[in-house]
Amino acid sequence: MDGEYSSVRTRRPVLALLALGALAPLLASPVTASATAKRAAPTYQQYYAPAAANVVEPSIGVNPRGTDSLFSASTSTYKVAFDSGVPAKATFTDVSPTATSVETFDPILTTDRYTGRTFVSQLLLGCSLTAFTDDDAKSFQNSEGCGPGAAEDHQTLGAGPLHAPLPATAPITGKEGAYYCAQNGVDSGCAASIDGGKTFGSAVPAFNQDPANKCQALSGHLKVAPDGTVYLPNKSCFGKPTTDQLTDGLYDDGKPSVAVSTDNGKTYTVRADPVGTSQDEDDNTVDVSRNGRLWMAWQQGRNISPTVGTQGKTWSTASNLSLPLGLHNTHFASVVTGDADRAAVSFYGTTAKGDDQQTPFRGEWHYYIATTYDAGRTWTTRDVTGSDPVKRNCVDNQGTKPGARNDPPTGSMICKERDFYDFMDIGIDKTGRVLGIFTDACSKACVTNRSLGQDGTQGVIARQTTGRGLYAAFDPKPGMDSRSLSSARS
Repeated sequence: MDGEYSSVRTRRPVLALLALGALAPLLASPVTASATAKRAAPTYQQYYAPAAANVVEPSIGVNPRGTDSLFSASTSTYKVAFDSGVPAKATFTDVSPTATSVETFDPILTTDRYTGRTFVSQLLLGCSLTAFTDDDAKSFQNSEGCGPGAAEDHQTLGAGPLHAPLPATAPITGKEGAYYCAQNGVDSGCAASIDGGKTFGSAVPAFNQDPANKCQALSGHLKVAPDGTVYLPNKSCFGKPTTDQLTDGLYDDGKPSVAVSTDNGKTYTVRADPVGTSQDEDDNTVDVSRNGRLWMAWQQGRNISPTVGTQGKTWSTASNLSLPLGLHNTHFASVVTGDADRAAVSFYGTTAKGDDQQTPFRGEWHYYIATTYDAGRTWTTRDVTGSDPVKRNCVDNQGTKPGARNDPPTGSMICKERDFYDFMDIGIDKTGRVLGIFTDACSKACVTNRSLGQDGTQGVIARQTTGRGLYAAFDPKPGMDSRSLSSARS
């Protein structure tokens, strides 16, 4: 059973709690308050991936010219085919490329929504094992994987059109742009490809090339606009050093930002939401609509805040998606957009208060998808998992692991339950139907046994079944029920 909520933007500010329980000032930007639902939120059918998929840090892609979805998590890559039944039946097929099934420190899958090319990237420190497909995984071709000078952690790979003027050696189609970015704990750099991701040039700085930027090193998932503008999100720039970071050059308490390139990855300019604040825990997330409108969502305080911008130069007023629902802790926002005024944001949330990074924290986590059809003025939100939580108790966002080098010392209250790792993902198919992918760490006895925090991880795809999608051209006609909607859009 799921739950439905609706909200509109108001002028009421809220208090935001920073990590470790410190109290932040009142937010400068207006946020969202509860309102009566005027239109039903979209509904979603959940599909569990095979247990062998080992789904942590999942990402999903859909070929805009095809019908199947591809997702990657750990070293597995699966194709998912949905039939036209109601509810649709899903068939999972392991299509893992040989080259990317060996080892991974971070898995990434991304689909170029302009050409349909899907990349699978598995981090191996200084580079990544990478392969791509143009035919929905019937065949794969190996990629160079990165460029000289690439860093060793938390990679992202994105693809899209090249920006005018085209590089002299680029194909005349101008569709073959791809970008590989990674970080080394202090800086984040990106390498560009002009041959569709087969080979890459040398990496150039994206964040912290200018000391005035004062960014954290970790970046989110890169996206490319229809005109070739490249966006690499960073959860916190223009921050300040904290007591435990004065020796390593990192910064906290900054603003959600993007590094923007309009010259095919030769240079990047950092731009921030001037009134946003960052929790400094999760990556922020961006996507670009068909007309080039930039959407960004992030963890502001302990809440999820989406906004829209113009190449990061100007920003709309952010909405607060979580606090009006009674959620006091959130994680792993992911945004997708289709038409300029339509977007969906997925995230985990809990009504429990306190610091969720500490072992004593007790809360029940659920998976939500919020949708707007009017450029963020109003939102409707669906608790997709309803009475079935995805996890209980604390969440480890600090990369700790029992027995590992960074295992907290005995007696530490830092959470060691690293079930979600660093991110999840959301996408759309060619009709604008939303597909979210997430990790469910409470799918067996934990569902009813409240003494259990987790009982293993399974991957889940939440596929939209009713309601308007993110492309108005495919909106259901008045009077269509969920069955006719599902059949018409499968």
